[in-house]
Amino acid sequence: MAYRVTQRIISSDDLLYPYFDDLCRKSKLLYNAALFRVRNIFTGYDKEHRTENEVEVFQEVALLQRSYPNMHVRRVISYTHIEKMMRVTENADFFSGLVKIKPYYGRFLLCLTLEEPDVAFDPSGSHVCAIDLGTDNFAAIVCDDHSSAIYKGGAVLSKIQWFHKQRAKYVSII
Repeated sequence: MAYRVTQRIISSDDLLYPYFDDLCRKSKLLYNAALFRVRNIFTGYDKEHRTENEVEVFQEVALLQRSYPNMHVRRVISYTHIEKMMRVTENADFFSGLVKIKPYYGRFLLCLTLEEPDVAFDPSGSHVCAIDLGTDNFAAIVCDDHSSAIYKGGAVLSKIQWFHKQRAKYVSII
């Protein structure tokens, strides 16, 4: 199977904008909820007298360990443990889910990855060529007549380096 990625920019006048805005807000809340648990487990792990927040989080850890007896939470909790803890505690932020949406200059960038069937390759055609674009080698080209070429990316990289050097110079003057 092959994969194809399509992108669509969702602006504020698009019908999907409020939906994506809500999903991104929920994503931020989920990140904050996970970070809250990571920090409280880390700070309250070896304490005798825990804060209210640490006690609450360690009650969730106890619920996690009752549901999954083989899971042992350490001072630094893993993503797997956090994911299971969010499921066990039925965390509302966790179950709101997020499909690949990125904030993009006041808009949203929707990235869809689509699975496509493999295309049958017919080598009977003439002059078939493959191009591999990169950075160290700008392009590597191979043709069916056994010819090939590599275009070095050094010139492009040096131009970029020179640009950033000049930019840094002028930014420091400003």
